[in-house]
Amino acid sequence: TRECETVVKLADFGTSDMSPETLGEPVDVDHFTTLENTPIEMLILGRDATQSLASDSFSLGLAIVHLFTGHAPYEELLETVLCPAALQDELKKIWEAPGDTPFLPIRKIIENEEEDMTGHVFYHTLYRYLVLLGMPAEEDVEEVAEYRGSEVWKVLFAHLGDGGKRKTRLKQKVLREYQEHCKEFSLWTGSSRVMAAAREKIEAVPGADEALRTLLEYAPSHRGLAAQALHAMCIKSES
Repeated sequence: TRECETVVKLADFGTSDMSPETLGEPVDVDHFTTLENTPIEMLILGRDATQSLASDSFSLGLAIVHLFTGHAPYEELLETVLCPAALQDELKKIWEAPGDTPFLPIRKIIENEEEDMTGHVFYHTLYRYLVLLGMPAEEDVEEVAEYRGSEVWKVLFAHLGDGGKRKTRLKQKVLREYQEHCKEFSLWTGSSRVMAAAREKIEAVPGADEALRTLLEYAPSHRGLAAQALHAMCIKSES
């Protein structure tokens, strides 16, 4: 037995919907609460995304990143990382399109929120996820049924993908900016002092790297459940 046991309890049920019958139902504007922690599928799919335990897993993964950095939440660490204007313009055509589109909840929030000169927080949030966690391979996204044909992913790959396709000068500029941001702020490879220290802590906890990557999978169908990921990490730490 251990001489000292540490128990960590994490809870935030302020706006939670805990009714099991809502699982699988479309998300709506009420599900966009802490905007900087919006599960990525809600930004990619809008209300075509469904309520699921996987969304909670993604948010928990971000909370664990916060614990490993030992500093401010990721959005404050990446405060200087802003979505390039050219990428914002293309996402705006999708997210803020008129009519009853799947992205109506996002459009409503953008219309009702004050934004500064850098643009709405949704644009920076999605971009910061990609800086922090990296761009997936295009073929991997195409294999995920819920993302297949996604207009948002098409825009992201057109600007940030590095698959050898020819890009306009404007898109090349966006890609270079993205790559510079990744060099400093990627959780897995970034040179930032805070990110490097976080990696050391992650590597020191058996199973932590695998658990984090599972919780932060971009595709909900590939994402591990929170209890399973944390249990695996605890078992490996004790073995």
